[in-house]
Amino acid sequence: MTVPTAAQAAFDGKTVLVTSPTWASNTPGEGELGFTDSRLVAASNVVSPDLADFRTGGGGIADAWNIDFNQNTITLEFAPIYIRTLGDQVDYMYMTSTGFHFQDSQGQLPPIVGISVDDAFAPFGFDRSLVRFDENNIWLSLQGSMCHFYGMGSMPSCTNPTSPTGYDNVIKVTVQFAGGASEPVALDKGRADRLFDWAELSFPDLFPSREASFEILGYYARFYPATGIYVGIKDGHVFVTGGNFGPGIVDLGPLEPLFNQAGL
Repeated sequence: MTVPTAAQAAFDGKTVLVTSPTWASNTPGEGELGFTDSRLVAASNVVSPDLADFRTGGGGIADAWNIDFNQNTITLEFAPIYIRTLGDQVDYMYMTSTGFHFQDSQGQLPPIVGISVDDAFAPFGFDRSLVRFDENNIWLSLQGSMCHFYGMGSMPSCTNPTSPTGYDNVIKVTVQFAGGASEPVALDKGRADRLFDWAELSFPDLFPSREASFEILGYYARFYPATGIYVGIKDGHVFVTGGNFGPGIVDLGPLEPLFNQAGL
């Protein structure tokens, strides 16, 4: 048996089963009722997208997505929004529990040990908490999300001039594999800032003021002058030093459980 290495821990050259299930519960992966589309994809770093016009169920007339595997990332792009001549046909709105299932059905990839979701330009209403994984699967629900070419009341337009595509129509999932990923899982700094904000509210004796975040020596950090404490995030862990913690660097543990504790 070959132990996966950092160079192997990527999608390139591997086969991934992609389906678009609907689930009986609001928890993706539980109570699958069937799927709209199912394709076995040969992932490649040189092909983009790896999968075009992948169909999902219940979102609209033209609910098609482009899916691209590159290194250890999966990028999902709602494509019909670019077809301006079709009016409402370029819109989608998912009210049911439906989305994507990515499966290492042929056992070609190392076990998945972590994921990071970049929703900076995701469709309105997308909920990162509806993304789940185990060592061979990733489930991503689109429930509650929508992308409208024209805004309608409380439902905004999908147009976003700051997005690389011009729209809020992209979801990116970065996957961490056992044995070392080919790329480190990128830190979601907005989510990290919300964790720091939560810590300031929850532990005011340690973090007594609202401080700005900064980068230092590879850490994404904040400093609290009143207590002399630094708190920082690096390599998927949270660290503290100074004040009551002493001069050494103390590892508070993996980042994801703390995100979960904070409800993020």
